[in-house]
Amino acid sequence: MTDQEQCEARNREAGGRCTRKPVTTTNGYEVCARHLGWAQDQPEAHTQVTVPVLPKCDIHADRTAAYDAKTTSGPWGYLCSDCFAEHGIGLGLGLGQQLVVAP
Repeated sequence: MTDQEQCEARNREAGGRCTRKPVTTTNGYEVCARHLGWAQDQPEAHTQVTVPVLPKCDIHADRTAAYDAKTTSGPWGYLCSDCFAEHGIGLGLGLGQQLVVAP
């Protein structure tokens, strides 16, 4: 069951189908705007994202990124482990995801 389907099921349980447009989160999950907070309450489910190849770090171009994360200064970026430790704000929906190469 997709996150959107789970969201719709929760809506039916609450007495009606959500008519709000779904949004896609940074790691590809689809939830409606009304239930985005519900997805944020489950950050462990949103800590990794699968990518075909690892990109370069946006700060250290000679390093491979390990995270797609929001930084302490605000913008998002691909960060190597050192940069994530120094500039990242955490893992989870709205924070950042660890990059995992697809098999």
